[in-house]
Amino acid sequence: MIEYLDRKSKGKTEKIDKKFIHRTNDKHFKQLKNSIDFVNQSKLEEEADIEIMENAALDKNEYEMPKVNIGNLTYESKVTKHVLNMIRTLHPEYSSDDITRAVKEILSEEGSRQRRVDEIARGALDVLMGNPRPKKKKAVPKSKPLSKNICDYISLDNT
Repeated sequence: MIEYLDRKSKGKTEKIDKKFIHRTNDKHFKQLKNSIDFVNQSKLEEEADIEIMENAALDKNEYEMPKVNIGNLTYESKVTKHVLNMIRTLHPEYSSDDITRAVKEILSEEGSRQRRVDEIARGALDVLMGNPRPKKKKAVPKSKPLSKNICDYISLDNT
């Protein structure tokens, strides 16, 4: 609008059309357009950087080493060393790797921490020889009397 009025004051009549608008835009707003393009490009780059960082965080979590209990590793290492010495002296045909795998298999069973080293060695030897491992039976709690039979239960204990 200012450009039109400026030209009119100079005695030049101008028809406002597409050509006039583009010429005026290029004359007055070219730097502004470049600045806007720069800001838009910066925003696009920033969004791309954020996406890269999010993907990197996901990849990091995917490949992060699992947290292990140092006490379990120490216990497992000591037991494996003792079992290796016990089995190697009696059965030199088994490699250290095979014995270690067998020990890990035994230690992965529930309740293995309560077992003695010689029991773990027997279990590892069973695994190495291919003997079937007996399944441990779970302790079944004694049945408790129902409340209506409590009097009968007490009288049976006292007689």
